[in-house]
Amino acid sequence: MYGCSRDDETEQTEGFGQLGYNGENFLEYDMKTLTWKSRKQQANFMQDEWNRDISRLGFWKIYFSQTCIDCLKKQVDNGKSTLMRTVPPSVSLLQKTPSSPVTCHATGFYPSGVMVSWQKDGQDHHEDVENG
Repeated sequence: MYGCSRDDETEQTEGFGQLGYNGENFLEYDMKTLTWKSRKQQANFMQDEWNRDISRLGFWKIYFSQTCIDCLKKQVDNGKSTLMRTVPPSVSLLQKTPSSPVTCHATGFYPSGVMVSWQKDGQDHHEDVENG
């Protein structure tokens, strides 16, 4: 698994690379030393081989510090049009009989936090109202 993160306020970035087998990490990329670290004895040979390969280490340094961050920025920018959109709710009212309660269904809205209230003559009406 490879990835990176970026703090928008501090602009600090961090990358990570982990290789695993059967749910256990056996090799990790260390951003401080810019080398691969074995987490299991069985991966020592890979650690030694990968750390001897200077071009491979250079690739991962650039990948985690630049390439991954650039891709992350693009994904965030592309996602803003979806994540920042607002969709008003579709509202329907249901009353089975003239004397039964009126039920309001609001669906399809985005983002999920929406306040629905009953109004009478332009004023919020709270009596005999159940939210759910």
